[in-house]
Amino acid sequence: METPNTSPPVIDQIKQHLESRFELAKMQGIDKASVFIAELMTGIIVITIALLAFILASITLALYLAQVLGSGWEGFACVTVIYLLLVFVARLLKLSFQRLFADLFIQKIFKKN
Repeated sequence: METPNTSPPVIDQIKQHLESRFELAKMQGIDKASVFIAELMTGIIVITIALLAFILASITLALYLAQVLGSGWEGFACVTVIYLLLVFVARLLKLSFQRLFADLFIQKIFKKN
């Protein structure tokens, strides 16, 4: 009497294993992409709010300096000079900023949950 073979052949097992691995890789990719997109969207919202606050603070500073200096254009000119100095410093530190942001981006991509 022959015993029934209840296990699938090796080829079918390998095929099933590869399909499972592919499905797992796909799900892990979807998970990482969704986390990345969620962090990106949250970052955009936070940056937008911060930019709005920065613009309003700049206008407030310019109006205050205009009142202190007694001339509207002088207050706004002082704020402009401050921003030009910040741009100059940022240009000097451009390479450092690029490295910092590249490292942060790489850490975000390869972060393990």
